[in-house]
Amino acid sequence: MPEHESLSQSKRNMRLSRIFVLLAFGSNASVNFLLIGYFARVGGIELVGHWAFLGAVMLTVMVLDFGSVNALTFRIAKDGLASVSRILRQLLRLAAMTVAALALCLAVAFQMADEIVQGSLLAGLAALLQLASNWLIAIRMGRQQIYWFNIKTIIRVTVQASVAVALLQLRLPFPEILTFGMALVLGGLAELLIAVILTFREFRLRGTGAPIASIRDLVAGFSALNIGERAYQPLSQLLTAQLLGPAAVGTFTVALRIPVVVNQALNEALRALLPGLVKLLESDDQSSAVRLLRDSVATQAILVVPTGVILYAHAPLIIDLWLGGVDQSIVSAMRLFTAALIITALGTPFHWAAQAGGEAKLLGRAGMTILVSTLTIGSGVMMISENVVLFSAVYACGQVLRAMAAIFVCSAKLNLVKPVVEDLQGLGALAHLSVSVALNILLTIVYTEISSSISLIIVIGANGFAMGLFILLGTRKRRV
Repeated sequence: MPEHESLSQSKRNMRLSRIFVLLAFGSNASVNFLLIGYFARVGGIELVGHWAFLGAVMLTVMVLDFGSVNALTFRIAKDGLASVSRILRQLLRLAAMTVAALALCLAVAFQMADEIVQGSLLAGLAALLQLASNWLIAIRMGRQQIYWFNIKTIIRVTVQASVAVALLQLRLPFPEILTFGMALVLGGLAELLIAVILTFREFRLRGTGAPIASIRDLVAGFSALNIGERAYQPLSQLLTAQLLGPAAVGTFTVALRIPVVVNQALNEALRALLPGLVKLLESDDQSSAVRLLRDSVATQAILVVPTGVILYAHAPLIIDLWLGGVDQSIVSAMRLFTAALIITALGTPFHWAAQAGGEAKLLGRAGMTILVSTLTIGSGVMMISENVVLFSAVYACGQVLRAMAAIFVCSAKLNLVKPVVEDLQGLGALAHLSVSVALNILLTIVYTEISSSISLIIVIGANGFAMGLFILLGTRKRRV
C-alpha cells in the first residue's frame, strides 16, 4: 500500500474510532455517574465500596492478560491473523479451562465460604469472560477496526448496570455483593457473545494450539507494561481497603471515577494509533507517523485539557449533584486526579507510539518501577496519616510519571517528540487553555447563588459554546 494511502486509512480509522469512543464515553460516563450516585443514595458510601471492591478484583484478574491483547493487535497489524492464530486458539482454550475450574470453586464457595469470597469469585469469572472477548476482538483491532472494541464495551457496561439496579430493586435474599457479582458475570457473557459473532467467520477454535513458549514470546515486552497499567488502580484500591477500610476505598473510588472514565475513553480512542503507527514505522514513513501523532496530541489538547479544567473548577458542584451533598475529602481527591488527567492526556499518544515502535519492554520496566514505588510510598503515607486524600496525591503523581516515561521513551528511542512539538501550534493551544481557565473561574463566581442543577446546565452550555467557537475558528484558519 502506498504511504499516503496508509496514512489516509489510519486517519479514517482514527476518526471512526473516535465516534464510537465518544459514544462509549458518553454511555460509560452516564452509567457510572448515575450508578454510583444511586448506590451512594441507597446504601451509602460502603455500598459504593462493595462495587469498587469487585471492580478491583476484576481489574486484578485482568492482569492475566499480560499484554496479550496489545501484542496480538501489534502482530496482526504487522504480519496478519495467520501469524497468531495458533496462539490465539491456545489462549482461548486456557481461558475455558480456567473458567471451568473457577466455576467449580464457586460451587464449593456457595456451600462453605462467606459472601466476600463468593462475590470475588463471580468478579473473577466476569473478568475471564471479558479477557476472552478482548482476545477475539484483537482480530478486528489488528485491522484498525478499533471501534468494535468500544461497541462491545458499551454493551457490557449497559448490561452490568441494568442488571445491578434491577436486582437491587427486586430485593432478592442475597447480599448486595453477590448481586453485583451476578451483574458483572452477565455483562461479561454479553460482551463475549458479541465478540464471537464478530469473529466466528474469520477464526475457528478447532485446530492446533501453540506451545506455551510461543505465548511467552508473543507477550515479551508487553507483559510488564500491562501489569504496570492494569494493576495500578486495583492494587491501590485493595491496599486502601486493607489499611483504611471500605469507607476510604469508597471515597477513593468516587473521586477517581469521573477522571478515570475520561482517561479510559481517551486511551481507547487513541488505541487505533497502535496498528496505524506500526504500518507507518515499518515502512520508514517517519513524516506520516509524526503527522498522525501530532493530530492526536492536538486533539488531546483541544478536547481533554478543557474538560479537565471543567472537572477541577466545578468539582464541588459535580459531587453535590452526584451524591446529594459535598464531601470535602472526595472533592480534594477528585481535583488531584483531575490535575493528573490534564497532564497525562498529553502523554497518552506517546504511550501508544512507544509500543508501535517496539519499545513496550522499556516502557513496561518504567511502569513496574512506578507501580512498586507508588504502593510502597502510599502504604507508608496511609499508615502514618490514615488519610486517603494524601494517598490520592501519591497515586496522582504516579500517573503523571507514567505519562512522562512514555514521552521520554519516544524522545530517546524513536525521535518522535521533538518533530511533533515543532509541528504543533502552541500559541493556539495556550490561548484555548487560557480562555477555558478564565471562563470557568468566572462561572464559579456567577452560579454561587443558583441551584446546582441549573448551575451545571450553565457550565456545560458556556463551555460547549466556547469550545465549539474555538474549533470553528481553528478550522477556518486552516482552510485559509
